Amino acid sequence: MSSEINPDEIVYIETYPRIGIARVGNSEEYYIGPEIPGRNDTPDQGFKDKDMKVKRQAARFRVYAFGKNHEVLGELNSDKGFELEWEVEVANKKPSYYTFMGPGAFQVGNTTLRNPTVQPTLPPDERTDCIIAPGSKTIKSNSSQTIDMTGHFKGSAKTPVDVYLGSIKVDDKGRLLVLPGHGFSHCIDNPEDPWPLILTDFDNPNWVDDTCDGTVRARVSHGQRESDQPCRWSSDTAHVVCTTPKYASAIYAPTTLYDVMENIYAKKKGNGDVSSVVGEVEYWRDIWELIQRPVLLSWVNGQANGGHGPGRMGNFFDPEWQDKLQSTSPEHEATRQIILGRMRLPYVDETQVARRGQAFKYFMPWLSGDGGRTTQGDETTFSSVTELQYARLKKWADGDFVVKPENRPNPPPHFEDIKLKDQPVALTRASLEWTIGAPLYPGIELSWNAEEPETYDLSAEALALGPLGFRLNKSVKPGELTRYLSLPWQSDFYMCRNYWWPSARPDAILSQKVLSDVTTQYGWDAVLKALNLSQKKEPSPPADALANHVPWERGIHQNYTGA
Repeated sequence: MSSEINPDEIVYIETYPRIGIARVGNSEEYYIGPEIPGRNDTPDQGFKDKDMKVKRQAARFRVYAFGKNHEVLGELNSDKGFELEWEVEVANKKPSYYTFMGPGAFQVGNTTLRNPTVQPTLPPDERTDCIIAPGSKTIKSNSSQTIDMTGHFKGSAKTPVDVYLGSIKVDDKGRLLVLPGHGFSHCIDNPEDPWPLILTDFDNPNWVDDTCDGTVRARVSHGQRESDQPCRWSSDTAHVVCTTPKYASAIYAPTTLYDVMENIYAKKKGNGDVSSVVGEVEYWRDIWELIQRPVLLSWVNGQANGGHGPGRMGNFFDPEWQDKLQSTSPEHEATRQIILGRMRLPYVDETQVARRGQAFKYFMPWLSGDGGRTTQGDETTFSSVTELQYARLKKWADGDFVVKPENRPNPPPHFEDIKLKDQPVALTRASLEWTIGAPLYPGIELSWNAEEPETYDLSAEALALGPLGFRLNKSVKPGELTRYLSLPWQSDFYMCRNYWWPSARPDAILSQKVLSDVTTQYGWDAVLKALNLSQKKEPSPPADALANHVPWERGIHQNYTGA
């Protein structure tokens, strides 16, 4: 097929999403991760295969061409006559890194190493016996192969073991698919007992898992060009993170990694003052997107269910709430100010003292903070929204916002329905909006390094492009994004229940049996009405029944000595 894009007009190319998220699963089957903001559709035949094994989430990458004014010319793929060559390099550096101490307590060179008896005098990046590094893998757009990414882990054993970190392949248009591992973790101490009791939350010696991260690059060529110059382009570096499953597929965290990244760029652009660059606040885009999240969390978290579930005062899906929240009338300013007053201040130096007075459960979000197991009165006990999220809420509460009906949540069914100029940013946003940006102790997809400005490219060029320029620093090497996270991933994932990561690892859920009993007793119409009901004078038996949640992890063996 001939190209719809004139190769002579291409000034540079880029790979999107900037950060792709792949999720492990014990099935050989996979599905493509979210690519449309606001949509996280259930895959064909569900999230599990016929044997009830969890399907893997693959991260798909595309290449876009840009013109001299940074305008998006279009996607480059094999259907348009372009040849793509992908280069992927991932690594798992968790076993070689320092023990997790939390943000602020961690100091390079003064923190104990994981696997401290293995190559203890070498820097973490040189402890090859503790690094799973398959090396660089390449694949072309016309390939029918699936290329495995398998490295080795030795630890304190005499001989290394193979560790499969995933595979790469291409789709029918030459786009890259990164398939993660199978979520397999084990300890190499005793081959006869690969799953001994886990001894610590984060840092178990001689354990290895198949999570990882790394770089993605694309080289593109075209057979026809009017000029005599070589018809080849190379993209900047994108990244892929192969992480844990997300067991609550359509539930947002109050703060996502996209929110964290957006906040860092806003703070840099405003020279530290986010409020100076917050711009116009639009209700559906900036406010409802955030306010709906605790209501969604109520289906996977007991605390949220008590305040925001069906029949609860904070069920913002109630039509009466909807009318008040989007009204710019001074009549409803008190309501907006009350909600703002319940929001915990952002975690910055200027609010440290004030946050100590907010370090209890009255304020939102009612989720753990970056301080770990701290107590009431410690400002790091509970999570908070970002400075940018709070600044938008402040303008909204003050009545300084607009409502644009066209922004009401209605994501298109197909990616091609997104305007071309918006497609690159949409890929990054869709990839990251289902992740967890707070708390980061140590985190699920990324750790507290996601909050460090040094992690990102904050050059003048990147800032000038707005969200189109959001990307990680070129100095970030394979394995460096996830090296802070729990080893193995299951230990922290299982231990941190109640109010840590309910959008990925549910705490308390509505069981299928309870839902069936409620619908049988009251009927679907009454149940659907209860879903959008906040607290009323008259009781709502269906809403009360829907609040009868059970532990998500019920029946799972607890392979952990400290729980």
